[in-house]
Amino acid sequence: MDAAHFPINPVTAGSLYPDERTSWGARADSRSLTVEEVARAAAHLSQTPFDVLRPQLRQVLEEEEGILVNLDPASPHYLEPLSPEEAAQVRMSDVTVRNIELILADRYEALVVFFDAAAGAGQCTVFWAA
Repeated sequence: MDAAHFPINPVTAGSLYPDERTSWGARADSRSLTVEEVARAAAHLSQTPFDVLRPQLRQVLEEEEGILVNLDPASPHYLEPLSPEEAAQVRMSDVTVRNIELILADRYEALVVFFDAAAGAGQCTVFWAA
């Protein structure tokens, strides 16, 4: 969503939750959006089809920290971080990108519905990455 220049990323925007010192999640990145932020995110999500995100997907996936590890189970360095040189060579297969795309397209639809409901009810949200 950041790569597609969303005016507000509904997952990473907002404030650390409950605060900067005690936020939780995989990277202490739990976030809270205000009622107003939820309304803005919902308005943009409902007007933006997943196809807007599709062109950025491969680049985002290949730059994502989570995939920059050795994924060869036969390697003695399995699941260890790649060197910067190795990481620069990461290229996901078209099949892998397509499978992730299908999953994300489905989840994006659910996110749109969720934010529409939250905005309609005047609610805030809390998110974290696991």
